[in-house]
Amino acid sequence: MPLPRKRPKVLRGLLSNRVRSSAKTPVNNLLNGNLAGYREFLRLITYLKLTRDYPLRNNIYAFNASRSRFYPYQFKPLIKFLDSPSQRLLICDEVGLGKTIEAGLILTELRARQTVNRVLVICPANLTPKWKLELRNRFGEDFRILQVSDFSEYLKEYEEEPERAKLDGIISLESIRTNRVLEQLDSLLPSFDLIIIDEAHHMRNPGRKQRKAGVLVSQSANAMLMLTATPIHLGNENLFSLLNILDEEDFPDFVTSDLRFRQNEPIVKAQICLGQIPPKISDAKTFLTQSSDSPWIEKNPLYSEVLEHLDRIPQDTFDPQNHKKHIIELQRGLAELNLLSHIFTRTRKREVHASIAMRRAFALEVEFTPNEREFYEAVTAFIIAQSEAHGNTPLIHQWRLNMPQRRLASSIPAMVEYYRNHLVFDSDDRPDDFEEETFDVDDMGSSALDLKSARKRLQKIIKGWPSEAYDSKYEKFKGILDQLRKDEKCKVMVFAFFKGTLQYLFNRLKKEGIKALIISGDIDPDDRPKIIEKFQDDQNMEVLLSSRVGSEGLDFQFCNTLFNYDLPWNPMEVEQRIGRLDRIGQESPVIHIYNLWIKDTIEERILRRLYERIHIFERSIGTLEMIIGDIVQQLEREIFRKSLTPEEQNKKAEEAILAIERKIHDLEKLEAEAAQFIGTDKYFENEVESIRYRRRYVTGEQLKRFIVDFFKNHAPRTRLVYDDETQIGRLYPDEKLKSFITAHYKASHLARFVATNNQGVEITFDSQVAFRNPRVEFVNVLHPLVMAIIEEYKSGKDSHTNAQHILLRTELLPKGYYYYLIFRLRVNAARARNTLECIILNENHKEACDFETAEIIFGEMIEKGEEPQGLPIEVNSHEAGLACSKARNSFLRYIQELRTDIERKNDSFVDRRLASLNTSYEKNIKKQKDLLEKAQKERKQERYMRMLKGTMNRLENELAERRAELEQKRKVGVAYDEIAAGILEVV
Repeated sequence: MPLPRKRPKVLRGLLSNRVRSSAKTPVNNLLNGNLAGYREFLRLITYLKLTRDYPLRNNIYAFNASRSRFYPYQFKPLIKFLDSPSQRLLICDEVGLGKTIEAGLILTELRARQTVNRVLVICPANLTPKWKLELRNRFGEDFRILQVSDFSEYLKEYEEEPERAKLDGIISLESIRTNRVLEQLDSLLPSFDLIIIDEAHHMRNPGRKQRKAGVLVSQSANAMLMLTATPIHLGNENLFSLLNILDEEDFPDFVTSDLRFRQNEPIVKAQICLGQIPPKISDAKTFLTQSSDSPWIEKNPLYSEVLEHLDRIPQDTFDPQNHKKHIIELQRGLAELNLLSHIFTRTRKREVHASIAMRRAFALEVEFTPNEREFYEAVTAFIIAQSEAHGNTPLIHQWRLNMPQRRLASSIPAMVEYYRNHLVFDSDDRPDDFEEETFDVDDMGSSALDLKSARKRLQKIIKGWPSEAYDSKYEKFKGILDQLRKDEKCKVMVFAFFKGTLQYLFNRLKKEGIKALIISGDIDPDDRPKIIEKFQDDQNMEVLLSSRVGSEGLDFQFCNTLFNYDLPWNPMEVEQRIGRLDRIGQESPVIHIYNLWIKDTIEERILRRLYERIHIFERSIGTLEMIIGDIVQQLEREIFRKSLTPEEQNKKAEEAILAIERKIHDLEKLEAEAAQFIGTDKYFENEVESIRYRRRYVTGEQLKRFIVDFFKNHAPRTRLVYDDETQIGRLYPDEKLKSFITAHYKASHLARFVATNNQGVEITFDSQVAFRNPRVEFVNVLHPLVMAIIEEYKSGKDSHTNAQHILLRTELLPKGYYYYLIFRLRVNAARARNTLECIILNENHKEACDFETAEIIFGEMIEKGEEPQGLPIEVNSHEAGLACSKARNSFLRYIQELRTDIERKNDSFVDRRLASLNTSYEKNIKKQKDLLEKAQKERKQERYMRMLKGTMNRLENELAERRAELEQKRKVGVAYDEIAAGILEVV
């Protein structure tokens, strides 16, 4: 584009293509006319964003770095974590919202910001495969599942060489609570960069080994996440227990913490008022004034600021457009005042999904044929006779009665087939998680007459069983399946408790030409995702048969129909089955759930009645696990431990149902009360949108341009053919790139780049595309190729020119020429921060826009900038010097305002810590004083009184020392560097 006829002040004339000597500072290079172009600008800024020397606080690295759907609410925990001085967070989202993904995003963010060598995930044993799969498939993390011996060996390695002991491991709660591991942790206290504890409510009970493990790993963790869906339902005391593990200094004891919870209520109510449409300004202020005497709030300067801000918003003439920004700022201020917000985060489904899939349940009643009924009764009589003849313990008796009858209800043909050859219990056909010992009838040595009679009757029925016997349950299932198969996109999940049932169904479906797949405990966990992928992508695959393992950690949002071919007695397993479909990303408005009930069986009379009364199929009961699970387990024990009549069984079931309904009522009341002191985080929606709009992350386009620029300079014959519409390309590396990769070999999967043939490597830079195409190589900020390029630039072999001339097409500024100056700001405080800030001035040396708009334009410069057209320009050094001077002055004013805000927030943090400290210590000191006064009145022994005085003095000294430590954190240090300067040409 030719220069305008009227030469702007920023230019002095046209230059020839001569090379000037480079100066050190950006401003000197600008004044001397040493200007590079857009490519060098992109290289410098992207390098500064990605280097770990100064990770940027206003840059969210995990924003485009995982193979997962984008849901804004999943970044709320990450933003809170970055704002947390202690880097500790309790994540309490409802079931199905993706707490695993939220933890993975935080792990990704930490890896991008610093060297992370030791990460440990702790979870129940049945969830360890889920965590391994999720971390690998969504985040490219290679974690290994640790047994007690593995972890113990690692701790020995750490003790010998801490710097070399690296770990990305997953260990079960059951393993970490063993005496061997607890003793090693207690004596060693190893350092972990990040600890993640799933199902953290298992650690809530004092005196239990799980809690001791939680305390020990917390002491060892530089950063820590606890995940649970049930903290509210456990009550204040248990919530305190978890927060105390996370941050003992801030939540030292229950009395102090409970006071804090209660004094937080007015702030939460004020938050709720501001979250309504229109906001209730007057009510918010009324609630907020109730907090004025709280030791955590009274000295907080933000408190008076929020009150003043409330006064400035008109109550009667509220305009959503004009006052939206003010409301967001108020919500931000109240979130900072909230006494739990920095360590607690919770999201509910109703808050983030406008349309949640409705669950529609269908009860399919099956009536046995005479043959089936006779077989069912014969097996039941045989099992009872066998158990009574051998005088089993209650546990064995329950197992003997329970398991065979459940198998009967699951599939009679599968059981007939087994008993045809082995009239014993099937040791290979159990639920995938069953661990109890088995008992063989022939090994018991019984000669009881009724047992022999029962065995003889059963053998006679099996011997005469028709080879093509009618299977009433299968026929009912097949009838509904045939209706569903009329839909070309039919995808149906069928859950069954026993592997024998799954194999029987697979054989029947195959015989009838229906293509099906199986997932069970016999399938290697690494192979399960491949089966799911085939089920999803192959249009001919209509049915997926799954045991319990398919309901753990695997996602089937693409499927909206499931059959419960049999029903487990654990209600959480029912919820887990449905929860595989009822998840974020489920596009169908309705999830169809077909339940097969066999009339006049215990399952039909008891379970159906129970499950339908508590609406287990119509609503998520994940948060009721602690209540329902225990009651149903007790009911199962009572029914199967005794030979009860159907009437007695029904009575027991009714008692259990009434107990559950009472508990649910109590729970709803508790949740309503808990909501008053925990809080709301409405403004985070705006925060996430702001990150996207202002490009506070490394976008896929920026990363692509950064890598292509590297290829031009270091591997010029490398080709990237990229489709901007599909966001998928193919990379053809040349020999120089292959040599570069080999020299920086850091991950085995880079072998794909080295060994590639003429086909190239299929890649994408977009996380959403990567989610939909798991086989495509996802190049993100943590990809080994990107990390290798950063290391190459860090070595100093490539210089980054720090003054540039950039062309930008934007609607945010009038066309023309502008000066820009970019600073790196470093703040040392309780919440340290490092940011890139941009000042833009017009040719008259006035700020062309405010700081917020400048940040948006800065993002556009990085992602959309272009090389300037035409001949190079020569800068008017006098005008440029004045502009840079004005830019510095503007930045210094901004720093002063920012410093005031940071000091206020820093003081708020210190005051909050001091309030907890004072409340806790003063309570203990007062207790010692009261004991001393009582001892003096009762003239106790001098030795006893000296002990009380000593304890009191020790507490007072500890309080003074810890106060002094906290006061030191009030100091705020600010420094900055000039990173880049140049000319912005807007067209």
